[in-house]
Amino acid sequence: MAEYVLTQIDDYNDKLDLLLAQFQDSENMAGIISASYDKANDMETALFEIRDEMDLDSAVGAQLDILGRVFNLDRDGASDDDYRISLKLKASSEYSGEPEAVISIVKSSFGASFVEYFPEYPGKYYIYTDLDDLSYTSLESISPTGVGVQNNVDLITEDGELIITEDSEQIIVAT
Repeated sequence: MAEYVLTQIDDYNDKLDLLLAQFQDSENMAGIISASYDKANDMETALFEIRDEMDLDSAVGAQLDILGRVFNLDRDGASDDDYRISLKLKASSEYSGEPEAVISIVKSSFGASFVEYFPEYPGKYYIYTDLDDLSYTSLESISPTGVGVQNNVDLITEDGELIITEDSEQIIVAT
């Protein structure tokens, strides 16, 4: 599906030539349309400012507080970066819980560039990521219903040997 990008109209007068042929020579019609250009341009500018300033990735301070009211989430003294992550998690809480959704949220909300999801049925999965600070609480908030997070689980083989990554990285276990 192609993505449509909204662009602001620079000069509405350029659009007068889009009038139907029978109205193109009408000074009255051109006057009526031209009279509304200033208001339309002001409104369009305001709407673009709202869109740009309320973007979750670039909003700061009071802008984030307004978004927090939209999502019914108090800041509770959190920094802008922490609050932004909380808002992203809250916004994503109405998702399916499918592996692709969990991976997408870990990438977009926490900034991971690498995420692997390993299901273990029933009701468990493993997340391996390039993040050092992915908290269990955060992972629990995006886990599907019935799947919780267990802290500090050592992964061991059937022979009792500890399983670690090549770089001695942590694997978070959700159960």
